[in-house]
Amino acid sequence: MAMTNVLDLMTKKDRDAMMARYKRRMEKRDNGEDNRISSEIYIVAEFGYYFGWLGIAAIRNNEITIEEVFGLLEGARKVWYSKLVDQARAQQVSTASVLAKSPNTAFKRGIKPFVKRSEVT
Repeated sequence: MAMTNVLDLMTKKDRDAMMARYKRRMEKRDNGEDNRISSEIYIVAEFGYYFGWLGIAAIRNNEITIEEVFGLLEGARKVWYSKLVDQARAQQVSTASVLAKSPNTAFKRGIKPFVKRSEVT
């Protein structure tokens, strides 16, 4: 199955503007001035981070709308941030346990909500 080039999905005007931006960035990068990427590439790369190569391929093949991309990215970010919060809370429990008079008891009490949520019934 041949993949559609993302440039083929753009209007000539948009493609020319993007190629001009690309050339300017590459010139700056080659001179060591700038290593930023375009917002278009960032969005696709972030989508790929969360949804893998098949996510990127779906964008490239026009199998997913930009609205779906942004909606799924919002959801993926919320899941990621939720995981970060859980990790921070668990770290806080660990740190507080070390400083407690009874570390083992404090740890078991603090980690209990995480253990409860992880149970499979």
